[in-house]
Amino acid sequence: MIVHRIVIISGLLLGGVVDAQPELPVPKPIMKTPALGPEPAPVGSAPGSPTPVPALVPPVPAPPVVLPPPVVPAPEILNPAPIPQVVKPIIADKAVPMAVIAKPMVVEDKPLLGPSARLINAGEVRTRLGLPAQAPSKPNLANVKIAVLDFGFEGCDPKKLGFPAGSTIVENYSPEWIKANNLGDPDYQKGFEAGNSHGRLMAQAAWAVAGNSQQGPVFLLLNANGPTLFRRAVRHAIEQGVQIILFSAHFEGGGNFDGHGSINAIVDEAVRAGIIWINAAGNHHGRVYNGPITPGADGFLQFGPTKKSGLQFINRLDENTHNIILTWNDYSEQEDAGTTKDLVLIAETLGGKEIGRADLKQVGRDKPAGEGETHNPRERLTLPSLGAGFYRLRVQAKAGAFTAKDRLRILISPTRGEPYPHPDTGKPTDPLVFTDASNEEELFPPADNPRVLTVGELAEYSAVGPTSDRRLKPDLLLTSLPAKWSNGEVFGGTSYSAAYFAGLMTVLKADHPKLQTNDLMAWLAVIRKPFRTTTLKPAPVPWRTPAATELDSLMASLR
Repeated sequence: MIVHRIVIISGLLLGGVVDAQPELPVPKPIMKTPALGPEPAPVGSAPGSPTPVPALVPPVPAPPVVLPPPVVPAPEILNPAPIPQVVKPIIADKAVPMAVIAKPMVVEDKPLLGPSARLINAGEVRTRLGLPAQAPSKPNLANVKIAVLDFGFEGCDPKKLGFPAGSTIVENYSPEWIKANNLGDPDYQKGFEAGNSHGRLMAQAAWAVAGNSQQGPVFLLLNANGPTLFRRAVRHAIEQGVQIILFSAHFEGGGNFDGHGSINAIVDEAVRAGIIWINAAGNHHGRVYNGPITPGADGFLQFGPTKKSGLQFINRLDENTHNIILTWNDYSEQEDAGTTKDLVLIAETLGGKEIGRADLKQVGRDKPAGEGETHNPRERLTLPSLGAGFYRLRVQAKAGAFTAKDRLRILISPTRGEPYPHPDTGKPTDPLVFTDASNEEELFPPADNPRVLTVGELAEYSAVGPTSDRRLKPDLLLTSLPAKWSNGEVFGGTSYSAAYFAGLMTVLKADHPKLQTNDLMAWLAVIRKPFRTTTLKPAPVPWRTPAATELDSLMASLR
């Protein structure tokens, strides 16, 4: 089998694997959750000579209180044979079937077959979740269907046996089915992202927690590469009677930071159909700014109580491409609904030299978006090979009547975002310091949806809430536990925590077929009681898996 190295894509997707340095301590990774979006990125010019930057380390927020892990007997761990590992820092960093009018096309009309690499610390993960390290036989897993929505499943080779019988992979959806279900232009197709194995790894991690058994669950690996494909994947999952959806990603647009918008409207359809939706929180803590839109007399926005003219950030590494996404809360429940509120994103040096600009023209729904135009309240700027130095972001209100209810969000994603050993001290150092980051309201859709189970980590990089309407999010935290693969790769981030949790949910669903989102939300309220505070920070609580009797009693009380 070919071993694929995970590569960063636009600074938001799966992070790059860097060569390990055995003589140095392995730093905790800053991981990037995949973000999807259809629009191309305007490209800015690179700055001049790099400026030496002092080693500044951003403050670390106090972690939430951690419950002790459940006491579980220590049977033999799965895959106990030691395998030499080279630990590499990673950035990372989706009843009865309804009538199907036209079936989607599948990549191979055969059982889904997986890769040879396996999760060698599956027993440790299961123990951490309150399950026995050695999974018992569980025939009722065959009754559980789980859909993994993602934009890449590299390594799912139909010639290599892997996932349980009945599992399938869908890359393209037939035009007849698209038209019959009103799912966009039937001629629009977008395949899996070449070389991207993120979705396949998520499915493997969930399956490992469920027991790596051919008894089940049944996996549906569905192409969600962009909002249009995302909508088709959700509809297909509903029609196939899926009980659990895992989406270890987010969208950089399509929402208003409050659980609403076009992306969350799609997710709501799945939740109304009784599907338990599990979403990763994201790995971009400290890289997001949120605030009101307050134009000054010159049209440039003023930030914070001191009315700053720009937002400052520090890049510590030369040749480090940065992707900067600006969105504002003018999305509707319909995709590409249009907006006449227009903002411009500008990057410059502290001396005022412009180094990049994103200036698409926002247009209303009644007008087709032409060259240089968009229906979405979003600007995306790429600064290629940015030199080390101090920089500033400015935003200009170009058109539209903004009110006190309008808010914006800026996310900075460096391509090389993982901590690196400082050349003088050897200490892990963050290559990006977003000086004016808000350090709250960091969840992108659909992680901000009120009916989604959003999974974060007890780690510095894990994105935090609350939502802009001050709801408690993420819903739960898992202790960070990197995935160790038999091919020598080591990955981590909230994507994996969400995948682990999805695997746990398949086990609970097999034992409790009537388990629903409401039951899990009620259980979260139970374990949250000892941690109640007068504020929403920290928002979530560490997860504790309920005993069978606890869950039965809780479910009975809600029926």
